[in-house]
Amino acid sequence: MYYSRDKRYPRIPARRQDLLLTAEQTTTKSGAQFLMYHSPTNDILIFATEAGVRLLAQ
Repeated sequence: MYYSRDKRYPRIPARRQDLLLTAEQTTTKSGAQFLMYHSPTNDILIFATEAGVRLLAQ
């Protein structure tokens, strides 16, 4: 079970500072930006689409 997870997904980082996000992890399948904000120290990550934020603002 864990072996197949290791083959499909990257390793879980030991520290937040070690977190590296790829373009695939920050965009939707349609290409929309999904990572709205991340702090320089990776303390805060905000995942949302622009359309989703507009919907919340209504």
